[in-house]
Formats: sequence, C-alpha cells, structure tokens
Amino acid sequence: MRQINEKICEERNENVGLFEKVWSYRQAVKGGFVKPFFLIGYIEQWGTGTNRIIEECLNHSLPEPLFEDITDSLVLTFRKTKLTKEHLENLYLNKRQMEVVKYMNEHKKITSKEYANLFKITDRTARNDLKELVDKNIVERKGVSDKTTYYVLAEI
Repeated sequence: MRQINEKICEERNENVGLFEKVWSYRQAVKGGFVKPFFLIGYIEQWGTGTNRIIEECLNHSLPEPLFEDITDSLVLTFRKTKLTKEHLENLYLNKRQMEVVKYMNEHKKITSKEYANLFKITDRTARNDLKELVDKNIVERKGVSDKTTYYVLAEI
C-alpha cells in the first residue's frame, strides 16, 4: 500500500500521503485516485460492478438496490421488497389489498375470481380493488381477455 501511495504522490506531484488525507467517494473518482488501483489489478474497472449487483438482485427476485450519493459517500441499500407494510400504508390501501400483496408474494399471481373468493366479496368489488392496485403500480394486469386476465406483482 505504501508503494502505491508513493507512486500516486509522485505522479500527481504531491507529498500528502494516503493515510494523511481522507478521500471521499466523489474526490476519489473525480481526482483520478482510483485509476491506479484498477491499472495494477487491485480493483475492477470503476462502476462495472454496479450492473452485476443489479443483475444478481433481479436474478434472486429482489428489487434493484438503491444507489445514493450522500455527503460524499456512496450508499448502497438492498431491500427484500419495496412493498413493505409502511410503503403500502402510505398508499392508503385497504386491508384486503394489503393482504393480497402478501398472498401474491407467495403465490405469484391471482385472478379477480380468486380474489373475490379469498376475501368473500363480490366480483365487482374484487375488480375495483385490483384496478386500484394496478393504478398505483403495485400489480400488473396480464392476459388478453376478461376470461384469461390475471394479476402479478409489478416490477418495482
């Protein structure tokens, strides 16, 4: 590490050591600090891992992680799902709608008839509830006709 530090300082004509200066994420990228680490094979090309992180999350049926630049730090947040109880409550869903999200996490899809039977409600109420979930981008409607229509959780 000391050799890398000295090499970077020589190239930049600086005499501030790596351990004497704290580099933020933004400074490291903009200042060209990370490129030497890539050139010697110590790290991968800057930024190429983010696509693999996103791919792996999607491959494991997880939502894309949240990348944030907060006060010169890169913060990466992984979530099991964006459809948390708090998020659903903020959307003012009724109890049936909140329950069907849990159901769909487990069963992957539902029809309006299944929804009506599950909650012992009329077909019309079931369709209205599901339409509201579609309008709020929580579920997606699939199928080409009313008889083949089913609903799946939206890719959030």
